[in-house]
Amino acid sequence: MNPLIAPLLRHWRARPLYWGCQLAFWCVFWITDLPEFDEAGRLSYPLDRFFFHGWECLSGILLTHAWRSWMRERNWHIASLNAVVWRLVLGSLVLAIVHQFISVWPRITPSASLPGHILVVLIVDFVLIDAVKIVGWTAIYFGFHSHEQLTSMRLRQSEIAAANRAAALASLRAQIHPHFLFNSLNTLRHLIDEDPKIARDTVTQLAKILRYSLQHSETSVVPLRDELEAVQAYLDIEGTRFEQRLRVHTNIEPNTLEYSVPPLLLQTLAENAVKFGVNLSDEGTDIQIDARLQGSNLILIVSNKGHLVTSETTTGLGLFNARQRVSLLFGEAASMDLHEENGRVVAKVILPSAPMI
Repeated sequence: MNPLIAPLLRHWRARPLYWGCQLAFWCVFWITDLPEFDEAGRLSYPLDRFFFHGWECLSGILLTHAWRSWMRERNWHIASLNAVVWRLVLGSLVLAIVHQFISVWPRITPSASLPGHILVVLIVDFVLIDAVKIVGWTAIYFGFHSHEQLTSMRLRQSEIAAANRAAALASLRAQIHPHFLFNSLNTLRHLIDEDPKIARDTVTQLAKILRYSLQHSETSVVPLRDELEAVQAYLDIEGTRFEQRLRVHTNIEPNTLEYSVPPLLLQTLAENAVKFGVNLSDEGTDIQIDARLQGSNLILIVSNKGHLVTSETTTGLGLFNARQRVSLLFGEAASMDLHEENGRVVAKVILPSAPMI
């Protein structure tokens, strides 16, 4: 294959939109320049004009493509417009002169007998018209490239933001699993002292929770159904330990079970309710777990009898971690609130129907 044609064919396959715009731009001038008025005032399409303007169109495509390559080699396409505007204008004028010399000069030469000033005016007229065309082409090219560059930049920013969220979530998951395991083993330690047989049964429940935790160690969200099974296993362990001091009630709407939630979110809230509801009360507490829909949002509520307590002995890692994961996964559309209401501590989470990642 001709070494001059091969690069153009490769570029054609790689950038069909660019070449489509090239053809459309120059063919518009080709078509509009074809007709002329004959002596009777009628439009005609002389064959010589067809070939002449066809060559003008083709040479315009080749020259502007070379002009584009020259600008890209010098990185004009990524420079600010103020930095290159005069170079673009002067370059377009020089390109117009070259284009006219290549495409129009053969047509003027036979008319060299024209008066000199008429010939000069004709040439200047052709050059200025062509300069306007090339300036228009350059403006369209830079406008298109600016739009393409802006789209690419936004895509890169989106990818970077997603990568940052994924890294932050991985860091939070790395924190929550040791935290959860420590609290579970602490519960098991109490049960071993009190009743070894029940402790063995509890190990089975703990294994179920750990299996769930490991299965979703790399998962951003899980169905609420799976999360509730892990929470139930955890509350069974704590129920064995605290007996009548821990009373659990649930109100789960069936249509919420397939909604996505961060893994161990409900478990963290239930653990917090047990820790401050049972441990700080001789009578224990009633823990209520609700899940319902409000519009397209999932509402999760975990509440326990008691009062909000600020303790210097706790790091608050679990609740802080839960808030961070909810924020990273669902953005501003989600919220998590912990407050006291009518003698109960209420943790309320609002999640949209789908996470961002």
